[in-house]
Parts: sequence; structure tokens; C-alpha cells
Amino acid sequence: MIKTEARFDPMEGSNEQNPQIIKEVTDKKLSEFFEANPVSLLDVDPIIEGVDQTILKIDLKIKKDTPDITDETIYSIQQSKLRTEEDHRLKLAETKKEKVREDITKLREKFVTLVEKNKSAEDVIQVAESDFNIDPEFFDELIKRTKACIEETKKEEQWEVEKNQVKLRKIHNKFYD
Repeated sequence: MIKTEARFDPMEGSNEQNPQIIKEVTDKKLSEFFEANPVSLLDVDPIIEGVDQTILKIDLKIKKDTPDITDETIYSIQQSKLRTEEDHRLKLAETKKEKVREDITKLREKFVTLVEKNKSAEDVIQVAESDFNIDPEFFDELIKRTKACIEETKKEEQWEVEKNQVKLRKIHNKFYD
């Protein structure tokens, strides 16, 4: 039966291009085919052969005494998968950061060595310290930003101090006056 179904082509010998007609013809021929060839799961007599529907069942092999996981610290499968992916991304990022840190450390060591060589050289061939500053505009901007951050922090702290002093005065006036 399965081989017959596999070989059956409802559109055999037809050159039809219209999808609606193709669907109608296919449905009609399939219904005719299944009327002529009824589906049979088992070609055995269950009484004689001793076959019943339990053969068709699939039993899941789940232990009956398995306790449910109620501990909230244990991740579900989805959470575990997401955590693993996140941990992997974090590990890759940390590896990349560490490589950059190592590169920066090597460059700093080379720079210190270069400055020492410059200092140990004769006065005539020494390079001025200002020439080691490759991008002075960047350093000026960096100094400005740092000063602005310091000023902002000072203002915030002054505001906090003033606020606390006002609170103290109010408490003092309430309880001592």
C-alpha cells in the first residue's frame, strides 16, 4: 500500500497551469485513490496473531518517583542555555579586553624605555619632552574634561552639604527653640 501511495501522481498526464484547477483535480483524484485503496494499519487478525493496540503505543520511560525541582536557584533549561550564551559572550569580551590591556602595557613599557634612552643620550641629540606628546589637542581636551568633572563634583557636593545644613538647622530650630 505504501509503495502504491508513493508512486501515485494525481496530476499524471495533465499539463494544467492554473493552481485552482490543479487543486480541484488533485483533491478529486486523491479521494478516488483512497476509496479504491483503503488505509490499513495492520494486515493481521488481532485475535489469531495476538496483536492489539498496545503495540502502537509508545511508553515514555519517566521515573515515577522523580521529585519536582522547586529550588529557585536552579535554572530551567532555557535559562541555563541563555546564561551559557551570555557567559560565553562575556568570556570573549573579557579575553579581548585582556589582550588590549596587555598591548597597552607593552606600549607603555616601550615608551618608558624610549624616554630613558632619550634621557641617557647626549644633550645635542635628545628629543624635547614636548615632542613625545603626539596629539597635544587631545591632551588639552582631556585636561578640560577632567577639570569640568571635578567642578561638577564639587558643585554636587556643595549642594549636598548645603541641603544637610538646612536639615540640621530645621531640626535644631524645631527641638531647641
